Amino acid sequence: MRRNRIRLTESQLHRVIKESVKRVLRESKTEIFSIQGFNNTQDESIEYPMNLFGTNYETIESAWEAAEEAAEYWEDETDDIDIFVMAGEYRLDSGDIYGDPYDVGCCNNHKGWK
Repeated sequence: MRRNRIRLTESQLHRVIKESVKRVLRESKTEIFSIQGFNNTQDESIEYPMNLFGTNYETIESAWEAAEEAAEYWEDETDDIDIFVMAGEYRLDSGDIYGDPYDVGCCNNHKGWK
């Protein structure tokens, strides 16, 4: 197998590095938050109301507020429902979302924040 050798001058190498750094900086990431619901009595996830569970939040404060609103929505329900605030996901400028979400707090429809 034959290898191709690429020769760069110092200025060419600097330009390649500069362009790569610019590309990485353009692809900046923004942390986003979400909420997830779980019905402990029925042992199943909940996804209603959709306007709260189907949303990505730009700040953790707005996610906390949404969790409280969801818990209030379910407050008359006899089932025990937990609403989790999730962090650990990021949105790139391209709109792609990546990361491994994890819970940073939990609000219950009867007990408040845990």
